[in-house]
Amino acid sequence: MKTIKQIIFGTALLTAVAFTSSCKKTADPGPAGTNGTNGTNGNAYPYKQAGTTLNLTGNFYSDDASFDNLISMPFFSTLEENHVEVSAPVLRNGTARTSLIVDNNNFYITRYDSLGNSNLSFSIYYDGGNDETYVNDFYFNVKTNITETSYKKVYTTNGGGGFRTSGPYDNETSLSEDDMNNDGNSFSISNWSYNSTTKVLSFDYSGTLTGAYNSTGSSLTVSGAVKANLKDESLRIAQ
Repeated sequence: MKTIKQIIFGTALLTAVAFTSSCKKTADPGPAGTNGTNGTNGNAYPYKQAGTTLNLTGNFYSDDASFDNLISMPFFSTLEENHVEVSAPVLRNGTARTSLIVDNNNFYITRYDSLGNSNLSFSIYYDGGNDETYVNDFYFNVKTNITETSYKKVYTTNGGGGFRTSGPYDNETSLSEDDMNNDGNSFSISNWSYNSTTKVLSFDYSGTLTGAYNSTGSSLTVSGAVKANLKDESLRIAQ
């Protein structure tokens, strides 16, 4: 049996707890904190600029499956994939193309789609004295006809693609301007524009590659546009 002292002590303790709880004041909310830093973009490429596209139209020799894909490629991964270098005149057939007093530039542009499934790259020499462009290297590698279980890749090659079976490790081969304008191929750059002050470059391109120069094994129509602000850091995505 509880003693009177125990009952009195227990009652006093409960009363004190109830009193303390009823007197506790809820604190007013403080001022809002500063916004946190942006999280990662979720994309492997820290640079982005809209305006570069690649359109491919053709069919696969192996099964005659046709495709017509327009792909946006706004991303690039390093400054080396978006820059211009002032160049001395190049030698063509042992003869300097221009004098040293005019602007000659080498442009390097590589772009990827948002998933990294497709890439496109140009290395272009610009002859300021003759206002001409010369493609040193051009290549692309694109996933097309993607399904849940399979896909086919289309890419530049100079080995022929007639009976090629597309796989995940197929790699593109760079083509030069000579490659793209011989053996039944054609390729051209139009609407070339470059401002050496703002370093903004833009141009369109189009051409046809025979089956020996692309992985489909059939004639392939290529076209698209390139836009590049070569002041790279202004395009960096917050990481």
